[in-house]
Amino acid sequence: MKNKQRRKLIQLMGLSISLPLVSFALSNNFNDEICNKKKKKKILIAYASEYGSTVGVAKMIGKTLCSFDVRVDVKYIEHINNIEGYEQVIIGSPIQYDTWMDEAKTFVQTYKQELSVLNVSYFFTCLTLSQKSEKAIKQAQVYADDLELLCPEIKLQSIGQFAGVLNFSKFPFSFRLLARVMFKVLGVKEGDYRDWDAIKKWSNKIKIKG
Repeated sequence: MKNKQRRKLIQLMGLSISLPLVSFALSNNFNDEICNKKKKKKILIAYASEYGSTVGVAKMIGKTLCSFDVRVDVKYIEHINNIEGYEQVIIGSPIQYDTWMDEAKTFVQTYKQELSVLNVSYFFTCLTLSQKSEKAIKQAQVYADDLELLCPEIKLQSIGQFAGVLNFSKFPFSFRLLARVMFKVLGVKEGDYRDWDAIKKWSNKIKIKG
């Protein structure tokens, strides 16, 4: 079995415990967005994503913050070479294997010195929150608590917790049947579970620095 196929299989099998996000799109479609370009106050929204569901969340956060009359840059995390000039940074990723993607964790570690003096928030997406249960809420809080410990010198303003997307057609063909079986056992139906009102509500609570 090829390494990529093995990784997918392990990830799917792990869903019985952690229900990580299954999202959809291709990384070359992760286009950066900027609003209010002439404003001096700048906010960066940096997101990691394997297929794209988290992109929509990041862009909704950006759209909401744009109404505060500040410049907002929404960028795929691998497009970012520095964070100079930003007064505020929001970082997000899907939950995979019970934690953020490596790209997001590496970004935090790379820029931890700069982030330690900025206003910083995190967010994540996960299919755990597609299930409206006390158990799911507690598991999502475990993810949030672990992220807070990722880099203690960064004092977080907030950690947004959002449901993700399950779209079987976006799985590699060879894994679709397995995915359907696994999610049927887990009781998770195909669908887009992102709650746009909840995302906008959280975004509106972000305190703009300065």
